[in-house]
Amino acid sequence: MARDGEGILMSPFEIVMVSGKGGTGKTTLTACFAALAEGPRVLADADVDAPNLGIILSPRETESRPFFGMKVAHVDEARCTGCGECLRFCRFGSILMKDGKAVVDPGFCEGCGGCLLVCPEGCIEKRAFQRGVLKRGETDFGPMWHARLAPGGENSGMLVALVRKEARQEATELKAPLILVDGPPGVGCPATSSLTGAGLAVLVVEPSRSALADLRRVIDLCGTLSLPFGIAINRWDISPVVTEEIRSVCEAEGWPILGAVPFDEKITRATSDGRIPVEEMGRPLVELWRAILQRGSAKNMTKIKIGIPSLGAETSSAVADRFARAPWFVVADESGKVLESFEGTGADEAHGAATKMLTTLSEKGVSVLLVPRLGPNAINFAKQAGMSAFCAEGLTVADALAKHTEGKLEKLL
Repeated sequence: MARDGEGILMSPFEIVMVSGKGGTGKTTLTACFAALAEGPRVLADADVDAPNLGIILSPRETESRPFFGMKVAHVDEARCTGCGECLRFCRFGSILMKDGKAVVDPGFCEGCGGCLLVCPEGCIEKRAFQRGVLKRGETDFGPMWHARLAPGGENSGMLVALVRKEARQEATELKAPLILVDGPPGVGCPATSSLTGAGLAVLVVEPSRSALADLRRVIDLCGTLSLPFGIAINRWDISPVVTEEIRSVCEAEGWPILGAVPFDEKITRATSDGRIPVEEMGRPLVELWRAILQRGSAKNMTKIKIGIPSLGAETSSAVADRFARAPWFVVADESGKVLESFEGTGADEAHGAATKMLTTLSEKGVSVLLVPRLGPNAINFAKQAGMSAFCAEGLTVADALAKHTEGKLEKLL
């Protein structure tokens, strides 16, 4: 863990570079900031569909392992009678008949498991298929985690969450205070997964006609995630008129502009040669980086927050035996100080109570859960939110916090 000037235990601060569309130059800026940053840092490329931070940083691979997404249906051809019950049931068009046998297209299967229930022969099971690969490498500026999703692969959000989780874990082990993430463009599942629980989003925009529309979408997403952000205008001088329009709207809306970097053909030549264009971007780049660090300073850095389902609002209360429908939730820091307590609303939910409470905790900045147990849906959601979880069954809130600090709780996630 990183520590602030007062010695308080802090989580590594995570800066995520994002944009409303591709081609704004965020990857080049991320590489430049990796070079400018001082002290230990961990890097991550969360654009798993089209990762290219490694093109500039050239990581020396130290680890590679397969990524398996959610399990999907698989038919045992030898036992299939070709009755077609699974085909009639499937609403996703993932099952077809071939030579009188049911065949599942894993690219379309949503893993609902309905076909398993209707198959009279019981010849369908769920299997995990490799969807991509997760890699770690060493760069001149620190370790880098990145991944590539297989063509047509699903679960990109899950793979993004895994990249970030590994980066956070290594930053914690190295006591590195900074994680720098090159996020995916847009506002879809990968972008949401890259931003959830981060410390600061840097929104890279260029002066094109779609710039403001793209910018608004990402800002709306940051608002939904309660995530602080700042705006960087790249290649501002290719259209000073549009740049001024962007500045005017940002001023009117109260959106902070952190800086602007001009266009220079030398930058393009440097990246074509495989060089990081820090010198070519010059002073505007340095000023932008300083503004980012200032925006992400101690006032935006939060202590590690721990969420605990409980029977009451105090640390003397017992940990609730059911996470989703706990009457209370306690949010504390690692010193055991209660930051807030709030009443749970899961008891009123017919479905999705665990997901709703996890969403609430994530929005409050909770990254560690001390719980009795978690179901499979809750575990998947917590993974995508970048949370870790430990078993605190049968303990009071105070005892759970103490045992977590001592490293004596069983890790669930």
